[in-house]
Amino acid sequence: MMQEAQHQLKAFAAEHIPDEIVHHQHISEGKPWATILDHATRSGADLIILPSHKRSRLDKAMLGSVASKVVENSPINVLVIKPQGHLSE
Repeated sequence: MMQEAQHQLKAFAAEHIPDEIVHHQHISEGKPWATILDHATRSGADLIILPSHKRSRLDKAMLGSVASKVVENSPINVLVIKPQGHLSE
């Protein structure tokens, strides 16, 4: 499963991220917000960029959101961006 995820991530990056933009890809298992913070801290990142997602108030109250938990707990600057469209599968 991890190999398939890595393959899909590489394909997405090749299609959507210009070559001149330096970026790194990493796949982990665990709580999304915690693994994002752990990897960003260990890798020495100076900025975390995350998309926002439309969620109902009930979803936010019961589940929280990954972006808000990262923002609340991060010692690193976090930029949350609004997606400009939906990706087709």
